[in-house]
Amino acid sequence: MTTFETPNPGSLPPPMGPPTMAPPPMAPHRDASDPTLKRNARTRPVATFAKAAQLAVGVSMLAQVIALPLAVRFIGALNGANAGTTRFSEVLAVERQYLFGAFAAQLLFLAAGVASSTWLYRISKNAEALRPGEIDHKPKWAIIGWLIPFLWFVRPLHMMQQAWQTGRVRYPTSPIPSRIGQWWACFVGSFVIGRVANGMAASSLTNALWVEIASAIAVVGAGALFILLIREITERQQALIDSLGSSAGFASPSPWGEVPQMPTDFTPVMPSTHHGIVTERE
Repeated sequence: MTTFETPNPGSLPPPMGPPTMAPPPMAPHRDASDPTLKRNARTRPVATFAKAAQLAVGVSMLAQVIALPLAVRFIGALNGANAGTTRFSEVLAVERQYLFGAFAAQLLFLAAGVASSTWLYRISKNAEALRPGEIDHKPKWAIIGWLIPFLWFVRPLHMMQQAWQTGRVRYPTSPIPSRIGQWWACFVGSFVIGRVANGMAASSLTNALWVEIASAIAVVGAGALFILLIREITERQQALIDSLGSSAGFASPSPWGEVPQMPTDFTPVMPSTHHGIVTERE
């Protein structure tokens, strides 16, 4: 006798659905009419250099902020010595703390300058590969532009403006944001104020320290703007590089390689949720 037994539902596999595939990521759109962009340009990643520069600038800013109260305390000690309320040994102790903080801030400032120049050089190298016809200043000026007297008043600013402009996705141009000029005004202003403070030190040390504090505040403002610009310029250039695969009929590459296409006449077979087992019983 043939019987039909229904097995335990818990022992059956779940029903299968139609196969699914994740779509490849879409890159930002680029204007296909851009004649200045070199499609087969070879670029190198700059994200690591950008993070290193941001970290170095941030630590340098922190050192400047920590040095501010040391300068104020030193001013108070000098005023107290002039009034006869502070011993000379106390003034020397406060002076050593201030000089140590100022020296550490200067070392970290130089380290931030090296990291920032390296990032700007790598950005400029990519820009030269992407838009070779629009490069007015070679990437080497991202480094030596800081070292030549008087030229450093303008060349780093030109390099930042060039990095912004060559990283545009749309054609033909995009406006340069005012924060680039604000960053450079704060930076050059801090330098000028610092030189004024050095000139005042011989006649009035307390007044020179107050001017030096103003210079440090300008450095902190320049550092905050520069961290923002590093992020924006890096993301802007990366968006341009990503757009090379999605504009003018070029598909964006998939991280999984070539995705197989589903046949048009393919119809998945949906198994029934009711399974039976046929057995023979005498």
